[in-house]
Amino acid sequence: MPKRRDCALPETLGAAALRGLRGRCPRCGDARLFHRFLKPVAVCARCGQDWSHQRADDFPAYVAIIVTGHLMAPLIIALARDFALSVTAMMAIIVPLALVLLLGLLQLSIGVQTGPPIGAQKGPPFTMAQG
Repeated sequence: MPKRRDCALPETLGAAALRGLRGRCPRCGDARLFHRFLKPVAVCARCGQDWSHQRADDFPAYVAIIVTGHLMAPLIIALARDFALSVTAMMAIIVPLALVLLLGLLQLSIGVQTGPPIGAQKGPPFTMAQG
């Protein structure tokens, strides 16, 4: 699918990252970025941007783990210090919450990581190579 010329590139890197964070194509901001929970689409349905070359690798997992750890640490400390909970009760609170945070942050961090290469492009939008 050829790229459409009527789609404007995002003005800044932050705008492209925000589009990815919302799960939308960082280039056009309209089409969905994911066709499965953690699987980005190969080509944008609206603007034709090829996303097959964009690999997330391990970066989104590192981001999700670091953010989850920073959010969970104060909770774990507060539970251990202020409440007389058994180990089983602590695990019943901590493990499900950590899993929900990790799973929720994975897709968001993949979307954010996909956006900046588009936001960094300069020049006129959607110029096609002359054959």
